[in-house]
Amino acid sequence: MPERTSGLLRIRWAVFLSVLIPTGVSTPVRLHEQSLPAPTWNVTNPLVRVALTRYTGASVLAIQADPGARVVDATGRVVASGAGVFRVRVVGNALTVESDALRTAVAALPEGMLRVQPEDADTLLTIWQEPGVRGVYRGSLEVRLQSGGVQVINEITLEAYLRGVIGSEMGPRAPLEALKAQAVAARTFALYRIANRRGVEPFDLRDDAEAQAYAGTRSESSACDQAVRQTAGQVLRRAGQLIPALYCADCGGRTAPGSSPEDYPPSVSDEDAHALPGGFRASEWVLRYTPEALKPLLRRHPQLQVEGSLIGVEVVDRDVSGRVLRVRFSFREPLPGGPGGRAISGNAVPETGSVAGAVMVREITGAALRALIGPNVLRSTLFSVRREPGGEIVIRGRGWGHGRGLCQRGAVALAAPPRALGFRSILARYYPGAELATLRFEE
Repeated sequence: MPERTSGLLRIRWAVFLSVLIPTGVSTPVRLHEQSLPAPTWNVTNPLVRVALTRYTGASVLAIQADPGARVVDATGRVVASGAGVFRVRVVGNALTVESDALRTAVAALPEGMLRVQPEDADTLLTIWQEPGVRGVYRGSLEVRLQSGGVQVINEITLEAYLRGVIGSEMGPRAPLEALKAQAVAARTFALYRIANRRGVEPFDLRDDAEAQAYAGTRSESSACDQAVRQTAGQVLRRAGQLIPALYCADCGGRTAPGSSPEDYPPSVSDEDAHALPGGFRASEWVLRYTPEALKPLLRRHPQLQVEGSLIGVEVVDRDVSGRVLRVRFSFREPLPGGPGGRAISGNAVPETGSVAGAVMVREITGAALRALIGPNVLRSTLFSVRREPGGEIVIRGRGWGHGRGLCQRGAVALAAPPRALGFRSILARYYPGAELATLRFEE
């Protein structure tokens, strides 16, 4: 990775230097603030590198700085500067940049990388494909040549990054204490990923659901900014280490466990939050399929590429939260040249299926079924399934997402009246045994 040359390194971020004094909490919780020992990441450089997936593979990009910026290559050489629009193009195996101040294109060498650096910390960078929706970001933008297109990385200070995360993940209409709980979880999640993944890829996080949703200034709001500001530098740790502060949209009443009993965070119940007034039972959903409509979706899985009709579906294993681990499908094989079935000889293999007469049985994981149907359709693996007497297959479920860690829907309910819990109590519910600590960043 080329050495970072961002002008943001010269700025002292006072928000990291303050010592936060906890306010009074009416309900005793296990979370408390302590000084954090020297962490494993570079605290002198609290910058986050976020891959902007919307622009991956583009061959032409436009970037505009208000009031101005400079464009540097991988060696730090300035190749363009000023206000106006910079147009970055992929030409063969190189990047070129054009600007309103330049009449000719300048090749960006070496290493096929450009960085658009703002004049100061208040400068905003607008980026778009022509035509395309414009995104507006703080910090700097790095454009890297990748497989005939580009990869765009937004390098931004941690607290400024969180301003674009909280609104994307929870939204400004949530109660302030829920937004503060989200801010602490998102900050911890980001730093945990940086500590454990830096150097694996040229970026730390993506801007989509693979990591944390992030939309730059488009999702900023005064409420979300207040949540970030009032929890500045606060993170969750356990046994002196940052926790993997996972969170989900809606756990459906109980959060999911990890793949082993030792995984953290553990499965916890928040049925009381989902039972509070406010329409939280809307997390329940129903899907209905005819066997003929469901089978083409299933056939995309290599173990379900079976000829014949789908005659049965059943859940055969669940985890401690009730989420589906394995689903069994039964297919009736057709006889050659006509209806009916034929028996297939051979030994049954438990993982790949077995044959009983004219019926072929196959099993896949609940997560695999969710991927086949679509994660925004089969919203979680907390579901039941049955085949109705008329043949229709009905899936009834709750929640949305992987279900681990803080439940955003539950946090909103707990922060709203009549419970009106503070963010420390909310975090204690979903991350039992964790403690709140304050990081101090220096220039």
